[in-house]
Amino acid sequence: MLRDPESMYPGQRKMVKYNFTDQEITDLTAFFKWIGEMDLNGFPAKPDLMPAASPNSTISQNTDPLIESSNRPKVFNQMCVACHALQAQGGTVGPALDGIGTRRDASYITKWLHDPASIKPDSKI
Repeated sequence: MLRDPESMYPGQRKMVKYNFTDQEITDLTAFFKWIGEMDLNGFPAKPDLMPAASPNSTISQNTDPLIESSNRPKVFNQMCVACHALQAQGGTVGPALDGIGTRRDASYITKWLHDPASIKPDSKI
């Protein structure tokens, strides 16, 4: 993963390739192993990704719309929500994707997903 991030999900996920040296990979691996074995007594608490309840909410308490949503591609629920939010659920690193289909056409979205730098040259992907 640290040496060639895209190899983890060939053709499905583009991640930044940091070009770590062998020593940096060794150091990061040791850090991840060390931190992964620490007993943090439940800290930090797992985030609550469910939206706040509202009077008009139709989401059942027993449903996780990120997992059970059939109106989104499975890859979105597995990958995209790590960085992007949809309906106030998911990550905050990238922009929220609510309404993206009304702001951009299919060809733009396809081009962005395949080659972000062709649209935004300073893209981090």
